[in-house]
Amino acid sequence: PKYVIAMGACTITGGMFSADSTTAVRGVDKLIPVDLYLPGCPPRPEAIFDAVIKLRKKVGNESILERTKTEQTHRYITSDHEMNLVFSENTGEYLNKTSERNFGMEYTNTIPIGIKNTIEFINEVHKKLDLPLTNKEELENKSKLPWYSKSVDSNYLTGKRVFIFGDGTHAIAAAKIAKEELGFEVVGLGTYSREMARQVRATAKDLNVEALITNNYLEVEDAMKKAAPELVLGTQMERHSAKRLGIPCSVISTPMHVQDVPARYSPQMGWEGANVIFDDWVHPLMMGLEEHLIDMFKHDFEFVDGHQSHLGHTATNTNNILNSDEKKEKNSKEGIIWTESGRAELTKVPFFVRGKVKTNTEKYAILRGIPEISDETLYDAKAYFS
Repeated sequence: PKYVIAMGACTITGGMFSADSTTAVRGVDKLIPVDLYLPGCPPRPEAIFDAVIKLRKKVGNESILERTKTEQTHRYITSDHEMNLVFSENTGEYLNKTSERNFGMEYTNTIPIGIKNTIEFINEVHKKLDLPLTNKEELENKSKLPWYSKSVDSNYLTGKRVFIFGDGTHAIAAAKIAKEELGFEVVGLGTYSREMARQVRATAKDLNVEALITNNYLEVEDAMKKAAPELVLGTQMERHSAKRLGIPCSVISTPMHVQDVPARYSPQMGWEGANVIFDDWVHPLMMGLEEHLIDMFKHDFEFVDGHQSHLGHTATNTNNILNSDEKKEKNSKEGIIWTESGRAELTKVPFFVRGKVKTNTEKYAILRGIPEISDETLYDAKAYFS
């Protein structure tokens, strides 16, 4: 590149990931020359303006000879190495097989993310080392996730619709945890890792969904909208999309923001990793329930004062929904109109599934030739789609 501005702490030094991450570069100036360093996470807007102005001054005062003279100044390697070039199609699985074939080095196939995968991983290691297998029930007690899944409290989460997208490893593991350990219904699964497309497609086939292989976040957002999930598990981009769609989201895969990598001990693998996953996935759904309760009781004089939504000014407003619906009555599908009783009943539906209920009810009304949707029509539609 001709001119470079290094933006953010992670770009300049590797940030909080520089200490123990094998995938973080300890400063981008190890690879390319940098003209200006712009710290911050993220940098403030006025700092970006200032950096651009300084770069323009530098470009204006610089001669071609000076640029050529300093071109290679920052390109260096911090230590000697004997790295081998690995092409994009040579994934970790390929390298493991090569090591096993050439050097007799065994490797494990199971990624210990989630309870079942952790148990399978431990047993796989024991088999390879000729060690006695461990007791499954004894291992399960090392994490709180199985306890919650067996408790009566988990009934609220059973059957929740979840959309999953991320890197191949985390997406596959998340699908298995959601389906087999938490009782969720996986309504969408995809990855941007084309190298793992085959494995993701195989997992999606087992779940009776179509795999989405793309690096276009707009395609992912469109798939999320069509799937109408109650929870999204994805990357930082899916969190932005879910926020626009009003769907709870938990980040399970890179790219992610620094807020998803806390300073405290917060692993993704093993027993404690299962606890972290449980916290990160279940809490957004529980907050959704709390939001619905606030919405239901907001007219109660004992409940109004001092009980603000955790969403703050973006909280669900029933009056806004009613007004919005009234404005859209003329544009409803096939001239369908929502009556006062129908709209009132619709507002009692939890906000995070209200859009899906509205769509299904309108589909039912069109199918039955019903021009006006009342509360009775909504009940009939619920029974029809159950």
